[in-house]
Amino acid sequence: MKKSLLTPFALSTLILVCTLAAFGWATVSLLVDVYQGVEDYSHGFVVPLVSLYAAYEIRKKYPHESYTPSWWGVPVVGTGATLVVVGLWYRYALLPGGLGVQCITGLGLLIVIYGLSLSLGGKALVARFIFPLLFLCFCVPLPENMTNQITLPLRSVVSTAATRIVRECGIPVFQEGNMLHLATTSLGVADACSGIRSLWIMLATAAAFGYFLCCGPLRTLLLSAMAIPLAVLFNIIRVVATALMVAQLGPQYAMGSRHEMTGAVVFLLGVMTLVAIGWILARGEQKAVAARGPEVTKESSGVALPWRMPQYLLVTSLGIILVGGGIIQPVMARHYVRHLPLTERKPFKDMPNHIGNFAETGSGEFVESQLDLLRPTDRLNRTYRTEQGTLINLWSLYWEPYRGKKSGWSLNPHKPDGCYPAAGWNRLPIASEKLVGIIPGRDIQVRLFAKDGRKRLLLYFTSQVDAPGGLTTFPATAAGRFRQMLESWHSPDVLLGAQYVVTVETDVTTDLGVCLGEVTDFVKRLAPLLPSYGVRG
Repeated sequence: MKKSLLTPFALSTLILVCTLAAFGWATVSLLVDVYQGVEDYSHGFVVPLVSLYAAYEIRKKYPHESYTPSWWGVPVVGTGATLVVVGLWYRYALLPGGLGVQCITGLGLLIVIYGLSLSLGGKALVARFIFPLLFLCFCVPLPENMTNQITLPLRSVVSTAATRIVRECGIPVFQEGNMLHLATTSLGVADACSGIRSLWIMLATAAAFGYFLCCGPLRTLLLSAMAIPLAVLFNIIRVVATALMVAQLGPQYAMGSRHEMTGAVVFLLGVMTLVAIGWILARGEQKAVAARGPEVTKESSGVALPWRMPQYLLVTSLGIILVGGGIIQPVMARHYVRHLPLTERKPFKDMPNHIGNFAETGSGEFVESQLDLLRPTDRLNRTYRTEQGTLINLWSLYWEPYRGKKSGWSLNPHKPDGCYPAAGWNRLPIASEKLVGIIPGRDIQVRLFAKDGRKRLLLYFTSQVDAPGGLTTFPATAAGRFRQMLESWHSPDVLLGAQYVVTVETDVTTDLGVCLGEVTDFVKRLAPLLPSYGVRG
């Protein structure tokens, strides 16, 4: 008798491949860019491999279990597919920056995979493979505003604790916010040193070890909870070790490969400590199981039970969802994405040394982590001095037009409104928060920030599409953005062309009105030069 090719494994594989093709391709492309560009989520490449291995071990342990398809999976797949499509629509229509799109589409893809599992094998299959399914959650990046709520307190804790320990070691140190000032150099506790990076990795490691070591649900939760203080503790050790080496051996240990090596060694010690605790908890679980005695379980008879193929209408419903999602995505991209040709422009390095009465006094560079995240195609960080001696910093970032070769998730300028509060600056009210008429077609935003007794004045404008105005709460912001998405379909005016952000900033050391007048005069003299550098209203 000829064996049928439409086996359960073949049918499941076919549906899974179609699902990933319809909803996973764009989402995976977005996530891969995050894993490559944001070190906090570099573990995203390993998480699917761990899930696949766990699923393989489960299948090998229960080779003869059969599962019954369920109609409940269809609405779940439809919900996840809708979330993916809305996330991509949100990206195309509004050009949002940050990791919000990756969070929305990644979560949608996880729901699709969960719904597909429910459709193919019902609740029994989902219950059996619950760990591989839930472990995939570590693939989804969190939005920056949510991460900042965790990072800022961690940085403060690490900075304060490290300062006290270094002082106890007999080394003079002065703490200013998240800066540690030593005799020879200053150390800044960046996001990576706050513990946020090792926190995500150690949480994933704790969950994996708790599962594979058979620690049991409660002990696995305990191990995961212990990963949080361990991540903070070992990052405090990292900062202290760096400070001690800088004080004893020189400032070269605060940067470069030596600093990275110190961080790698301390992180490895943290993981080893977590693994050791996992082994102890696993032995405790084994003793507890032995004390309870053998449990009566239904052993498999060794005979393969019949696997019932999904009903025709069930497969058809899934197929409609998959095909519909595969068609909608390229239609949206074609509807919104209009590729613009590259135009001739001067590089920022050709910016004149004198702009009116303002003379260049020096140039700087952006932080390496900023460049890794933003990846601009051209940049400028330069300081000018007024005749009265006021220092004005001009920094600009420029991105070439999007050509469609990559997902382009980082091609959106980050505004000071997000960066400054994330760095601990408080926004202060100012009489006028907008200047009109200096640059045709662009309103210049005016901001005043304060931190540790300092005040900083900023004037900036960007090509990024602004969020709906006057929205301060999450529900109102979400509703406003969704309204914009609906309106955008009838008038798609988003062009993925060149993007830029130009910011002029200075510390307020005199009267605010005088300072604002000087900066405004600088912007007026700068504005006629910008078009030749590709920055246009």
